[in-house]
Amino acid sequence: LTNVFESLPSPGVALLVAPAGSGKSVLMSDWVDDREACWVALTATHNDPTRLAADLTEALHRSHPSFDTAVARLVAPGGERLGDLFLDAVTAELRDMGEPVLLVLDDLHHVSDPPVLGDLSRLLRELPDTVQAVVSSRWDLPLGLGQMRLEGSMLELRSADLAFDPFQAIAALLLGAHSHTCTLPPYGIYCQAIGCRAGQ
Repeated sequence: LTNVFESLPSPGVALLVAPAGSGKSVLMSDWVDDREACWVALTATHNDPTRLAADLTEALHRSHPSFDTAVARLVAPGGERLGDLFLDAVTAELRDMGEPVLLVLDDLHHVSDPPVLGDLSRLLRELPDTVQAVVSSRWDLPLGLGQMRLEGSMLELRSADLAFDPFQAIAALLLGAHSHTCTLPPYGIYCQAIGCRAGQ
């Protein structure tokens, strides 16, 4: 599945939508591997625009030290949005760096505040040519990425794409049966591999 990401254009957004335990974060980690990724693990606290701006810019600075974290101060404390000034500044910083950037927004479903989610949607839609973004969520969100889908600058993976086919399930079963670290019984491994629950 990681090969699917290789066709992601730049700029482009890969969207992974599947329930908890489907392997979204594992898949993203495997693809990112040794790349200098800006990884933001989102929680409910990121409905606070100030917290989100601080963590996003800090993650960008860690992966790309030339990124100026001072742009986070453009978000008004106590405000309801990231705001146009912040979004424009982040986009400009990314463009001026002139180097490839991989932005990972993991567990975006935790961001439920409409104004904040709307600002993140705008950021994704206006990515500079050097930026790729990977977004995971447990359910579909109103991101307004329809135009990107039409333009072919968006990839989507869902539960069915993440599930093993029967041959892959058998391979997982065989590997798991010989693993010293596996704690599931063989039938449990098989059921987990094909996306069902043991006992059903």
